[in-house]
Amino acid sequence: MCVQQINEAMKLAAVRAIAELAKEPVPEIVNLAYIAKNITFGTDYIIPKPLDPRLITTVAPAVAKAAMGSGVAQAPITNWNNYSDELRKRLGLDNKLIRVVKQKQATSSTNCIYGADTYKILKAAQIVRDEGIAKPILLGNKEKIRRLIEENNLDLGDTPIIDPRVEDEKRNHFGELLFLKRKRRGLTLYEAKKIMNERNYYGAMMVDVGEADAMISGLTRKYGDTIRPALQIIGTQESVKKVAGMYIMVTKKGPIFFADTTVNVNPTAEDLAEITVLTAWAVQQFNIKLA
Repeated sequence: MCVQQINEAMKLAAVRAIAELAKEPVPEIVNLAYIAKNITFGTDYIIPKPLDPRLITTVAPAVAKAAMGSGVAQAPITNWNNYSDELRKRLGLDNKLIRVVKQKQATSSTNCIYGADTYKILKAAQIVRDEGIAKPILLGNKEKIRRLIEENNLDLGDTPIIDPRVEDEKRNHFGELLFLKRKRRGLTLYEAKKIMNERNYYGAMMVDVGEADAMISGLTRKYGDTIRPALQIIGTQESVKKVAGMYIMVTKKGPIFFADTTVNVNPTAEDLAEITVLTAWAVQQFNIKLA
C-alpha cells in the first residue's frame, strides 16, 4: 500500500495497536528469544519486545486501515488476510501448515486433552486456547495444576481440570468399558478399574466415548506407555492393519513429514507400503497436495 503522507491518525493507530498487543499473551518464541519463562504485561513489560513476530501483522494493518480511513492511501487494501500473509512472507514467518490447522478449527470446535503436570504442557494448552485452535481439557492433580498456573502467571481462564483419581463414578464406568474391550485378553475388571487412574487411559476413554476429540501426551512418558492406551481403547480404523508414527518438521521450504521412526522395528516391504499410504492420507488432511 502506498501513502501520500504519515498523519496523526496513522500514528495513533500504531500506538493503540502496540498498546493492545502488549496486553496479549506472549508467544513462546519471544520468551525463548529473551531467555524468559513467561513474559506478561506489567512493570517490566509495557510494550511488545522488538523480536515479537506479531508486530508486523498487528501494527502494519492498523496503520494501513487508518491511512485508508483518513484518505491518504493511494492503493487501498481489499483482502486483509492476503495482506497479512504477504507481511509474514516478507519476514519468513509464513507457516502454511499452522494456517491450515487454524482455518480448519475456525469452522469446528475441538476439545483436546492434555496431561498437565509441567509448565511446558500448560503453556502449550494456553497457546492453543488463546489462538482458538482447540479447547483444552487438563488431566491431573488439580492442586498441582493450579499451583503451576499461578506460579507461572498463566491464563487458562475456566479451562476444566479433571483428576481421574477422584472421579470415582466416572473412573469405575470407564474401567467397565475397558474390561468389555479387553476381557478376552487377560484383563480383569479390578485391573481395568485400577488402570483408569492413569491419565493416558482415562483420557483415551474420554476420546472413545466422545467427551473429547483428541488427546496430546508423551512429553513426560515413554512412547510405549503413551501409545498403548490409545491402541487398546480407541484402536484403528477397520481397514488399517498397521499403525505408524509420524513426525512433522517445519522448515523454510515447507513442512517435511517422516514415517515411521517410532513403532515398527524392521518393517517388511508390505509394511512400508501400508505405512506410506497411511502417512499420505495424514498429509492430505493438512490440505497438502502430494507430488
